[in-house]
Amino acid sequence: MREKLIFAVAPNQAKRVLLVDTSRTDARICAEHLRRFGYLVDCVDTAGLACSYTRNHRYNVIVIALAGDTRSSEVLYRKLRRISPDSAVAYLTRQDGPIPELPCHNVLWSEERPEYFLARLEAITAA
Repeated sequence: MREKLIFAVAPNQAKRVLLVDTSRTDARICAEHLRRFGYLVDCVDTAGLACSYTRNHRYNVIVIALAGDTRSSEVLYRKLRRISPDSAVAYLTRQDGPIPELPCHNVLWSEERPEYFLARLEAITAA
């Protein structure tokens, strides 16, 4: 297995986000908000692509959209943390959706107003 080089993102660069979403609906809306505020956003729809992108790019935060199967999301979370330990990993879920048994401070709500969503994402990347 190829290992990723660990390197920090310079503070004057735009923050880079990877969105992992099989439905692409929440990711599209989320990506629009982030791009409007200067974030560089990549969207993928499979775990394999998420791992590949993470090996080849440095991300400030990786957002995994939950689609009901929290077990596979937890496995992907652990895999992405191994590949890119400097990237924060967060979850995007609906308020009535599943919540994984992983750090709850990294949960983002898809129905949140854009300014709250961005503030929460900033807090996750700063931690």
